[in-house]
Amino acid sequence: MPKRIYLPLNKIDLKKPHLRWNYEKSPDMHDALRYHFVIVEDRMERDGVCDKLARNLNSGGKPLEIVRDVEINVQDSRYGGRFVSYDTQASPNLLNLGSLGLPLIKDEFLVERVKKRSSVENYVADKYWR
Repeated sequence: MPKRIYLPLNKIDLKKPHLRWNYEKSPDMHDALRYHFVIVEDRMERDGVCDKLARNLNSGGKPLEIVRDVEINVQDSRYGGRFVSYDTQASPNLLNLGSLGLPLIKDEFLVERVKKRSSVENYVADKYWR
């Protein structure tokens, strides 16, 4: 199994390829988890990473629901980003993130927000477009 490379949030250049991710209990499905992924990479590569993540989460035969799938701009970078969230009953063990070949950021703040005027989308935009 490929080695996972976890980097502290302050030790990675957000303008270079990486995968930011987290999961939480789904606010919409009582028996599911919500997975959030921000993929920063060339367009073809990030589409491939997104496909691999979906296949891995779906490999256990559990239904996979796309909650969001949006392209994001990464300020002052030649790379773009893609922000995807899925609801599924699949275990985090199915992710196999080490096989993706990207530096990984496990970001505990990448979660849905319940406060007014705050959202996970705004959090991602603030991280990548300052």
